[in-house]
Amino acid sequence: MNKFALFMASSALLAGVPAANAASEITQALEASVPVLDLRARYEVNDADDAADAEKAEASTLRTLIGLKSGQAYGSSLYLEMVDVSALDAADYGPGTDGVADPEGNALNQAYVEHQVGDTTLRYGRQRIIYDGARFVGNVGWRQDEQTYDGVSLKDTTFDGVTLQAAYLSSIDGIKFSKADSESILFNAAFDSAGPGRLVTYAYALDDGNDNTNDTLGASYSGSTAGETAFLYHLEMASQSVENAAGGEADAIYSLLEAGVRFPSVTAKMGLEVLGSDEGQYGFQTPLATKHKYNGWADSFLATPDAGLHDFYVSVGGKVADTKLMAVFHDFTADEGSVDYGSELDLLALKKLGPHYTVGAKYASYSADTVSVDTDKFWLWGQASF
Repeated sequence: MNKFALFMASSALLAGVPAANAASEITQALEASVPVLDLRARYEVNDADDAADAEKAEASTLRTLIGLKSGQAYGSSLYLEMVDVSALDAADYGPGTDGVADPEGNALNQAYVEHQVGDTTLRYGRQRIIYDGARFVGNVGWRQDEQTYDGVSLKDTTFDGVTLQAAYLSSIDGIKFSKADSESILFNAAFDSAGPGRLVTYAYALDDGNDNTNDTLGASYSGSTAGETAFLYHLEMASQSVENAAGGEADAIYSLLEAGVRFPSVTAKMGLEVLGSDEGQYGFQTPLATKHKYNGWADSFLATPDAGLHDFYVSVGGKVADTKLMAVFHDFTADEGSVDYGSELDLLALKKLGPHYTVGAKYASYSADTVSVDTDKFWLWGQASF
């Protein structure tokens, strides 16, 4: 992010304002500033049955987020946030082990100017961006160093039940304190009252600045019936075209069919997510997604195989003694050729201890057939957010 440009953008907001008035507005904005503190301590185990017979990885890490959000002055505000990831012993999950994607480090996680006019909000700088369920654009918030973006974004809610979002990304700040160039444009439009459900349309034109492009156009429709016992549904389709710097091209289709039932204390769902293939040469990809949330928590399919992916899943979740419990089973096969990839069982227990504290445990067991290797992962964590 260009820090000088950020300074100039914030300074420009006060241009032409009488000095006394500006000083008063700025003072009030500073007095209304709110500090942010988020601590997440986590123990993670990754035990993969790899050919190299590497040692299982054990990561004991602490993620610290410290931020400050100012009040508004002339419709504008500032937000700054630092992230630090520290480990008890980074060697326990470093080279020679099965690995955990939470390296030690610190960085400027977010730093943006926000300007609001009516129901329209504009942000410039480094920021968190999440669209819908983060299937295509997300912050990878599960990892200790989340994914954020440098650029400008817009959100508009002028029309009742309609949310319009757009962004231009100049770079992507990844989950390993990395940075990648980007010249990408995002557009997302949600209509909350499209008949009985919610309609979302989107167009994501991704470009890494080196003539490698990924263009996705799609729509989803979701909703539920009324009542204590409700039927849930989610339908989605998207098409993707990619081209690399060498002139290679490919096309693939994405689809999701999901149905479920929500009882007063239990919700059950069944779905089939298809990340299609272009004749076995390319599988539908979601470069900016929070991928851990989809296709199994063992992260065996962070990159879609060239033959594509069919993910048939069943989930059951609910609350017992104010503790959220969830179990998910996945069966993975190829889109091209229907080869059996393997299956996975995921388990979760999550409990909130008042408004600020959360503890959780999670387990993933992937049984490989033709993709990756048998993998068991376990997490235990506690979080405090203020």
